[in-house]
Amino acid sequence: MIRVGVDYDLWLNKALREAPHVHVIDASTDVALLDVRAGGIGPGDGHAHGRGNPHYWLDPVNAGMITATILESFAKLDPANTQRYDANRRQFLARLDTKLAEWSRSLKDTPPLVAYHDTWPYFARRFRLRFVGIIETRPGVAPGPAHLAGLVRAASREGVAAIVREPHEPTRDAEFIAARSGASVAVIASGVGAVPEARDYMSLIDYDVRTLARAMR
Repeated sequence: MIRVGVDYDLWLNKALREAPHVHVIDASTDVALLDVRAGGIGPGDGHAHGRGNPHYWLDPVNAGMITATILESFAKLDPANTQRYDANRRQFLARLDTKLAEWSRSLKDTPPLVAYHDTWPYFARRFRLRFVGIIETRPGVAPGPAHLAGLVRAASREGVAAIVREPHEPTRDAEFIAARSGASVAVIASGVGAVPEARDYMSLIDYDVRTLARAMR
């Protein structure tokens, strides 16, 4: 089993205690995390980000480290097929490198953005995006009127191009800010299967880049 780690999927712990023979691969093991803090999840944290921002897979460059961690575990579990796993990984990373150049061109000079949830630091760092505000005051905690009014002012002042939300996130607050600031709303995804177009990792990032580029136009 492959897990996200970084306190993102703590709900798995109970199930894994009842299945001690399941081999678990923590994909975050060697990734350099952003927003790191001590102490993990605390009371009142809503959908907390635990020991750091857990959405590390949204930086395509991190796929190199993630797949290296998976390859290392697969090689121990099934050494006879190590070369095949390694070849598949290399082929995937070669495709990713080509797409990365394309994605970077598509998002070049993107105007500022606002997000509903603080999902996008890794994606933003990789593609040099600037988020000037987050709608949630804390992860999983809905905003109040004063916070929304502040975001409208910031979006207008900064020339925000799009209010970013995921398919499962509420529409009302994003549309409120967009309508009063002249921005559009861009619905992008953080996980495979969140939208029909995101069939696998490559098409997930492809969809997000294409949707943001369209919102800028």
